[in-house]
Amino acid sequence: MNQLQFIQGLSVNPDETLKLNCPFCGGRSKLYVTRRDGKILWNCFKATCTAKGAVRTDRTSVELTNAIHNTPAQVMCKSGIPNTLVRVDSRPTLVNWLEKSHCWDAYLHNRVNIQYSPAEDRILFGMNDGNGYIGRSITRKLPKWRTYGDTTGCFVVPTDGTHADTAVLVEDAPSACAVSHRFTGVALLGTNLDRTQKNQVRKYKNIIVALDKDASKKGLRLSRQLEGYSNVRTKFLDGLDLKHLTPEEIDTILLD
Repeated sequence: MNQLQFIQGLSVNPDETLKLNCPFCGGRSKLYVTRRDGKILWNCFKATCTAKGAVRTDRTSVELTNAIHNTPAQVMCKSGIPNTLVRVDSRPTLVNWLEKSHCWDAYLHNRVNIQYSPAEDRILFGMNDGNGYIGRSITRKLPKWRTYGDTTGCFVVPTDGTHADTAVLVEDAPSACAVSHRFTGVALLGTNLDRTQKNQVRKYKNIIVALDKDASKKGLRLSRQLEGYSNVRTKFLDGLDLKHLTPEEIDTILLD
């Protein structure tokens, strides 16, 4: 099999990077395949391997919109699920990070599955179907975010609070955990809603799109995509980060 045949046989989503074992040299997790701006690019980082190239592919409607508005792509690196995961409550530094990010309550009350990967040195937030994780570096390791396994759809943190029929759309997994004391937290894990995500979100009676003012165009676009299915409101956070706010502060903003 040549390189092009192998690459064309992969399923790579827009703005995603796959980290694979290289079939051409055997290098473990050395082959990176990225789909971005109408191209699929691949490169093996093993010094002796010659696997490298690029091929054009059809742009999705999202990629076309980003190109028209000169919106930079946000690439998230994707890998297989690490072999060894440990409990986050086994290490004080992890507990401290989760407490500061207001994820600890959601973990303690089993609203979310959170693990730690020693090999990756990342906290992993489990997807609802158990087939994938969203990994967050709590040091300066880059990239800050990495996905593992199947992360199709939204990352949803259910609530046993009073507003379970209200979905709060947020930027990241910790923020989804932070709002779950009262609301259903939903992290989009990308710049746009795909069909699967729309179907997940539209089942809620009320939807609050909670984004920073810097993402105002994105927030309004998401609200338009969901109109007609639910009661949709947009809340601009004006520089505030939900995962760094107390439950009382979150309620003041979202219930206003």
